[in-house]
Amino acid sequence: MRPYDERLEHLLARAAEVFAEKGYHSTTMRDLAAASGMSLAGMYYYVRGKEELLALVQERCFARVLAGAEQAIAAALAIPSSGCRTSSATT
Repeated sequence: MRPYDERLEHLLARAAEVFAEKGYHSTTMRDLAAASGMSLAGMYYYVRGKEELLALVQERCFARVLAGAEQAIAAALAIPSSGCRTSSATT
């Protein structure tokens, strides 16, 4: 992963924690900067503001949920049958 992507992931992870703890409306960009260890100017390099940051946090979470669901479906489809055979023909 590139350093830019690593830093953005770190910012998103910390932002998710702060939003969960304080709520979106009570959270300031200064709170997010302090939690992530970034300066305000540094944060604005990655996002335009709190609204965009929340959207990226949501996108990240939804992508992880979707990936987990896809893995569960793939695993379920890969399970061999129990060995019981049903016949569609009647005798």
